[in-house]
Amino acid sequence: MSPWSKIITLLIALLVRYARAAGELAVHTDMEVAIKEGSDALLSCTYDCTPHGDNHTVVQWWRVKEGNVEQVFIRNGKEVNNHPRVQWMGNLTTCNASIVMREVLLEDSARYRCDVFRIPSFNEGGSVVELHTLPSTELIIYAPTEETTIVGNDVLLKCTYFCKGPRDKFTLVQWWRIRDGRDEKIFIKNGEDHVVHSRFAWRGNETSCDASIAITNASLSDVAHYRCEVTYIPSYKQGRKVMRLNVQAPPDTPIQTTPRINPEINNSIQDINTRITVIVVIVVFLFLVACIFMCLRCRKHFSRCRQRTEQSHNTGAPGNGGRNEEEPEVIPLQRNP
Repeated sequence: MSPWSKIITLLIALLVRYARAAGELAVHTDMEVAIKEGSDALLSCTYDCTPHGDNHTVVQWWRVKEGNVEQVFIRNGKEVNNHPRVQWMGNLTTCNASIVMREVLLEDSARYRCDVFRIPSFNEGGSVVELHTLPSTELIIYAPTEETTIVGNDVLLKCTYFCKGPRDKFTLVQWWRIRDGRDEKIFIKNGEDHVVHSRFAWRGNETSCDASIAITNASLSDVAHYRCEVTYIPSYKQGRKVMRLNVQAPPDTPIQTTPRINPEINNSIQDINTRITVIVVIVVFLFLVACIFMCLRCRKHFSRCRQRTEQSHNTGAPGNGGRNEEEPEVIPLQRNP
């Protein structure tokens, strides 16, 4: 077979494979997604991943608007995010290639295409979803539902709001305390701070859309619900969020009668004490053994001395006054007449 025949055969095989693979991979998305401005939009995308021996999947998301095609996300072994507010929400093990767009703007309205390409089967497919961003009639406020602190501590009441896109001339921030069914205004900011209570302080920043305040030296009387209100002027677009503040009494501090010792030092001290105890026991044992040995030796010596004494008494002859037979007889001297 000539080289040209081999090349033609290879090209035909590749064309047949691509033609057979085209459209084999089914990709599914919603037809339309409508979301309010400032909310997070989930762009769902799933695909048929029946095992074909593939071990690699490429996912691409495109934005198609006014004839322009812009890549917003690609996952090919690693994530490449071309849009600052797009985040991967998929899972390739479950055939999910979804993404989420955070805090959507009005200009995010467009058609988004999800393309999936599998290797080495070269199966590919795509689907398009239409995203509609609806203008919000109210501001979106972000705040926790609950905060907890301890008596005497400072606590931050966090409150932020959605402020991307066109903004009004003024932003009015108000904080209310809700207790026993009554609303009490505790803080207002409209260009300047108007603090109703000396322990409330501004911790926000209009540039970063932050309307937080802080309570200094919290007490049990601060336990209540607090409402954060943000109003745009002159459009009077407003948003509000309520949170609860819990203040707990400080825990009882136990009185330490003995200083705390480092565990390593404590282990070293215990090891030294153990060695000293073993040495003392050995010394006492040797001392007792020595005492017993001396007692036995003295007893044996005393017994020998006693036997010698008895033997010396028993060697004297009876009837001569207990004197020894070998003693010389004493002759009395005679006087001259």
